[in-house]
Amino acid sequence: MSFLLIGAALVILLVVFMFLPEGNPGGLRPAGGSRLKNRTAAFMIRRGTSDHRTIEDFTFLDKRIHPSGSQSPEHYNDSFVFQGFDAQQEIGYLTRLGFRDDGALTEVWFWLDIKGKIYFNREQIYTDSPADREGLSKGGVSFTPLGEDRFRISWTGLCEPDGNTIALDFLFSGESPAYLMSSHRDPRGFGMAMAEMKWSREYFETLRSEGADRFEQGGITTGSVRIGEDDPVEVSLKGFRDRSWGKRNWLYIKRYIWNLINLDEPLKIDGKSYTSIIYTTVNYSSTFSHLVSGWAGGPDGIKPISYASDMTRIGEDGTVPRNYETVFRLMGSKETVTLAVKARQGSHSWFVAEDGFEVNETFAVFEVKGKGISGSGMQEFGYRLDSYPRRTDQ
Repeated sequence: MSFLLIGAALVILLVVFMFLPEGNPGGLRPAGGSRLKNRTAAFMIRRGTSDHRTIEDFTFLDKRIHPSGSQSPEHYNDSFVFQGFDAQQEIGYLTRLGFRDDGALTEVWFWLDIKGKIYFNREQIYTDSPADREGLSKGGVSFTPLGEDRFRISWTGLCEPDGNTIALDFLFSGESPAYLMSSHRDPRGFGMAMAEMKWSREYFETLRSEGADRFEQGGITTGSVRIGEDDPVEVSLKGFRDRSWGKRNWLYIKRYIWNLINLDEPLKIDGKSYTSIIYTTVNYSSTFSHLVSGWAGGPDGIKPISYASDMTRIGEDGTVPRNYETVFRLMGSKETVTLAVKARQGSHSWFVAEDGFEVNETFAVFEVKGKGISGSGMQEFGYRLDSYPRRTDQ
């Protein structure tokens, strides 16, 4: 009889244990829910069906990716982004072609920061009827795939703020290991973000409708840019290539922070070396209040970032911060990394979703606290303006 009582007590203790909150060491997010809910969510992330492509073949990334048969073209995003910055040259750029609604609308971004002076393309929204479903060119911006992780980037057109013509010819060459979110993400970290939310039939229906994927790779941009009648400027800029596809309704996102960092020397975490870091924290309102995604890559491969600083402590008042610290932890690691961020004075904002959402970008320098390692890159803050009235320094 005593054995039965002991067994029953153990079962009760186990049940209680599984229903207790698990938490996250160091106060990082996501905090998750109960142990049972966290593990259930991680299982669903691992088992979930999707249209994600496999990591073994990246050739599909060099061309447009259209909605699958189960996806609606509405709010569909097929986006190409290239970025580079060098603190010594004091030159940086970001360009994006975001093909929306399967090519019915294109968001065109080209932004240059040359020694503190900001230049950007004049026209940013283009509509096409019938939809442009195959091209990689719009508004004077062209991306030409050359194979082997290389793209030619060109732009010829009028720029703001002075109406000069920019003539630009860049070559982006991928160098770091490649990250594909659907293959490399940490199911446990994603599951904890999912477990923070209140579950319902409506929640899961919304979650299933928001399928998207993202590819990122570090590299170097070389080439030249000429503004007006000035002499051409030669550049060599470390940066990143970003490729995303799937549903993206800008107004579905409440806010996000995107960090892109190239380190000047390798950072060792658990004995492995990393030189490229990208990570994102996102509040998707109804599906994830604090999703952490991203990676560290280098000579020893790729490792996903699973947990990060609570984003509500960084720019939550709607003002893009200039100096702040942010912490992250890799999948399976107990070691935390603290980054001190110092943004440059010049920044630029894009307004999308009929001016309902602001994307603010600033080049920045980074320091890995306690390691004596520095780096450079970019910070990007996104705000849905009905929740965060615009109060940047623009």
